[in-house]
Order: sequence, then structure tokens, then C-alpha cells
Amino acid sequence: MESQIVKNNNKILIVLYVLIALLIISIILLVVLPLTLVRDVNSSRQSLIMNKNILPKPLTKKYTTDTALRLADVAYAAYFAFFDSETMFKWLNFSELNLTDVLQFYDNNTEITGLIANIEIPDKILIAFTGTQAINLPETILDDLDIGLIPFPPTGGQVSKGFYDSWIGVQNYILHRINNSTKEVWLSSHSLGGAVATLAGAAIKNIYPNIKVIIYSFASPRVGDEQFSYGFSRLGIYSNRIQNSKDIIPRLPFNDFLGYVHVETLILLCEPLNNGTITCTYNAKSPDNYIYNPFDWPREHSLITYMNIISTCKVCYN
Repeated sequence: MESQIVKNNNKILIVLYVLIALLIISIILLVVLPLTLVRDVNSSRQSLIMNKNILPKPLTKKYTTDTALRLADVAYAAYFAFFDSETMFKWLNFSELNLTDVLQFYDNNTEITGLIANIEIPDKILIAFTGTQAINLPETILDDLDIGLIPFPPTGGQVSKGFYDSWIGVQNYILHRINNSTKEVWLSSHSLGGAVATLAGAAIKNIYPNIKVIIYSFASPRVGDEQFSYGFSRLGIYSNRIQNSKDIIPRLPFNDFLGYVHVETLILLCEPLNNGTITCTYNAKSPDNYIYNPFDWPREHSLITYMNIISTCKVCYN
């Protein structure tokens, strides 16, 4: 009898050790590996800018490489908004946008940080939200995984409760800055931030239908159900949802049994062709058909990887 108890206890210990090992591996994949990607990114991004021989083009509502790259700089800057203003402004300068009245914001409950600024003049607003942060990582991941669907009145349909709570946590910072004199609102965000930007864009357009709302989201997961996606498409938002074909995060939450559907319009960043160029297939139909390596997702999901692919993109079908 005692030997049986000992065996059972040993089995329990083995299970606990395996769970602890998996937790450690997950932390390494979520935090350590993505951080290794940014060691030389400042110098490489600066080199890319210095090689430009022309003045930056105006931002475009429909996807272009130049606008995507500049707004990716802003999305990356948002990651430093809460704890490193110097680095944040460095990345904002990389974007070559004349931003004024930059305000950083942070929500204690959801760990969402971001920034809001004017693009040259007060009637043109730029907003960026962060994705999942290393600060209080376990709590933030739990928020990301809260995928129960709840109603979203601005569009109809239902959206992820975790994403909805993230938007509600910061909406006052955003809506306080926008009014009837605002002409354009630009949103640029990565990962979880892309989901929040989608909800923010819909909420803003619902309140102020005459404002032009433009979204450039990078690696956004699915946000809501089919009715939400349909309602979103009817609001008249200029939506550019940019996805690396090897990134698994935009394929989540799974639509087969949870009912999640992506919003349009998809810009799919594909694998290099034989001549070394990369195609950006506009409004591709079957992004889930691309093969991905689940162990390589931190690199493929990184905003730095997205920047590198966008910066070498030679062919865009739009």
C-alpha cells in the first residue's frame, strides 16, 4: 500500500516537473527570443533610412510599402511608451512623421500601453497600442486568452472579451482627444494592439461617422465573429491587416469551432520568390494554407521581422 502511494506521488512530481519545464520554455519563447531580435535593429533601421534618396511620401489610406514601414515604426515606438521615452521618440523620429503633442497612456488592469499624437496639425490624429508586454506577462497572457465572445454594439456581432476589456481600459485616453473637428484618425498597432486598434477604429467611426479612420495592423489575431466582421466592413474604415504568412498568431483564435472571423483587408506577406523578392498579395484568399513552424513563431511574429519583410517587399498586388 505504501509503495503504491510512493509511486503515485512520484507520478505527480513528474507531472509537476514537466509542467514547470513547459512554463520555463514558454517564457523563453515569449520573452528571451523576441528580445534577441532587436539587438542591432536601431542601427539597421537607421541605415535603411539613411539610404533613402527621396523625401518621405505622404501617408496613404490604401496599403503601400512606404506607409506600412513608417507606421510600423510608430507601432514599435509604442512598446517603449511606458518605460523608455527616449527610445520611443527615437522610433517616432524613424517614422519621419511630424508628430506633435505626443501623449503616452497606460492601463493598470490590462497592461495596455500606447501613444496618441497629432500628425502635424490637431485635426489629424495618430494612435498606437502595444501588443503583449513582458511586464506582468502571466496576467497579460491570461487577458489575451480570454476569448469568450461578448456583444460589441458599434458593429453588431460579438468580439473577444479580452480584447474588448483592453479597449475599454484605454478608450477614455483616446476619445478625449477626438472631437467633431477631427478629420482623420490613423491607428497603427502590433499583435494584441492590432486587435485593440480594430475595436478602437470601429468605436471611433461609430461615434464620428464623418471622420476618416485608417488602420494599419500588424500580426493581429482574429477579433470577433462573422457578424462583427460584416458590421466592421460596413463602417467605411480603411483597414489594412498585414500578416506574415509564417506567423501563427493571426490564425488565432481558431475559427473552426470558436466562430472567429478576420476583418478585411488582408495584406499577406509571403515567402521570398526564386529571385529574392517578396510578394505582398493583396486580399489573399487562403492565408491559413501556408505552412508554419510552431517553434519559430516568436521570430515570425516579431514586429522587427515584419519590418524587414516589408522593407524588402518588391511586388504588391493591389
